[in-house]
Amino acid sequence: KDIKILVTGERNGATIAEGTALQLTAGNVAASTDATYQIADQDFTMELWMNISKGYGNLVQHGTDDNHFRVGIDSVGHLTVDIGNGSTVHRSDAAISFDHDTYLYYCYQQADGNPRFSATAFDANGTTTLFQNLSVAAYSGNGRLSLGGGQLTGRIHDLTLWNQARSADTSLAQRDYTKTAQTQGLIGYWRMNEGHGTQIRDYVQNRNFT
Repeated sequence: KDIKILVTGERNGATIAEGTALQLTAGNVAASTDATYQIADQDFTMELWMNISKGYGNLVQHGTDDNHFRVGIDSVGHLTVDIGNGSTVHRSDAAISFDHDTYLYYCYQQADGNPRFSATAFDANGTTTLFQNLSVAAYSGNGRLSLGGGQLTGRIHDLTLWNQARSADTSLAQRDYTKTAQTQGLIGYWRMNEGHGTQIRDYVQNRNFT
């Protein structure tokens, strides 16, 4: 299927080209990886730039319908996290602003058998803590990564996946900088700067989104 890439220009002085992005449209999964990732039973971190214009639904999902790690946004901008089969969905008290360029960081930690989830967002108005060491279910799923779904509309770019727990401070300090394939702990990096085409390149392991 065709992947919708939106090009709107580039912010002056930024290392990352924030104007080139993957378009999310209501009712569709925007893209999925062509290979599976094993992130079950271990620490991991994901980061991305996004601009959500409206709607609600999945932002990033790993795994399968009945055993997944799903991060999404509800209709008023609260971040949601659902681990397992969908029976329990956690919602943040704070909300993400729609129609703002926003950097999202989230981290899952095994924490000696007491898994924890943290998430932070940053935009022009400052930094918002969405979850801080939230106690969550253990994640044991395996599968592909997918982006978008439900009624979510907007765009995302510069998605990273790490096989380690990164701190919010470290992540936010590096938010405007591109990564290299040799960066320690980085196992997936999709800049989404192609501008057109049917694939989103993974700069680390060539596990592309299609």
